[in-house]
Amino acid sequence: MDKKELFDLVQQMETQYGDFHSGLMQVRRFVVDLLEENSNLRIENENLRNQLFPNDQGMNTDSHSAIETHSAYNNLANLYHAGFHICNDQFGRPRNDECLFCTPFLFKHENK
Repeated sequence: MDKKELFDLVQQMETQYGDFHSGLMQVRRFVVDLLEENSNLRIENENLRNQLFPNDQGMNTDSHSAIETHSAYNNLANLYHAGFHICNDQFGRPRNDECLFCTPFLFKHENK
């Protein structure tokens, strides 16, 4: 390898390093933005919880689970009544008629 080839190789490696470094800095900025957004969403989520449950700021996990389960059931029931399947096999697909797999789920949870 002569001097010119060596110089060209070093210059090519510097260019590749510059491109890599630039890409790495873009990824870093993106991660920082995501972390900031995540932090802001956590704070907003906590504030919303405090607004929903002003007297229960020390609410235990079981209460949160019960509320989340009830809310999840309501979301699924709303989907079903809007004409979509909520069963595992057809979830989210449009429903034309009663579904033998969706309705037992609804009745099971309505009676609780």
